Amino acid sequence: MSEKLVIAAARAHALVSLSDGRTAWLEAHGFAARMRRDPAFSGVAHQQLEDASAAAFAAFKGDERFDDEAHAIALLLNTREEREAVLRAAQAALVADGANRDQENDAIAALARAMNLNPRKA
Repeated sequence: MSEKLVIAAARAHALVSLSDGRTAWLEAHGFAARMRRDPAFSGVAHQQLEDASAAAFAAFKGDERFDDEAHAIALLLNTREEREAVLRAAQAALVADGANRDQENDAIAALARAMNLNPRKA
């Protein structure tokens, strides 16, 4: 498992979580548990996922442009499988708080465009 993949997934998850200007506790603190259920991340240590998530949330200031951040995330990835795993991480943030807001969908769409994926097929 690539460290870059874990970082990219955490950043994508944080981008979607923060995109609507409010972050539910489950969005900020549930990343590791949600990702461990994904086969792409099942071999990653829980603490590594938590650390990557904390770093990703701390790095965002809240004024980032979705397209710029999505492009930076996409540059960390090498394969289609990695891009699909990162998109799933972003989508996990969408459902974490039980709300589906337009800004979250916009962030996922930006990620999908940057990674040349269909947001509905990850």
